[in-house]
Amino acid sequence: MQIHVGHPARTGGRWYLDDPAGEYLPIYFNRMGINDIMDKIAAETPGSASGVRLSFADEPFVGHRFTLARQEAAEGGYWYYAQELKLMGWLGHELKRFFPEFPERIYVACEATDAGG
Repeated sequence: MQIHVGHPARTGGRWYLDDPAGEYLPIYFNRMGINDIMDKIAAETPGSASGVRLSFADEPFVGHRFTLARQEAAEGGYWYYAQELKLMGWLGHELKRFFPEFPERIYVACEATDAGG
């Protein structure tokens, strides 16, 4: 299992994800509900005003707090339901930068950037 790590930030009213390894260009999450999911994840992360580190994988890992479950296909991507947040958001081709196929579930952890790194 590979746990992917990025540092999402909100600018201009939308979230984007920078890849700290520098492999990918910033990925913008400004479509169909993902901003709402990211807002809620950040709000539920103590100390997030200073920035956050987002970890995610297609298998459960120690410390994950949120699960996004794949729903129906739409417009070249899939709708994902954030079970703990009771929110739905759409993810498209940008997910292929991290996973060869759209995962059935995405497990997510988020912590303030000053919390251990």
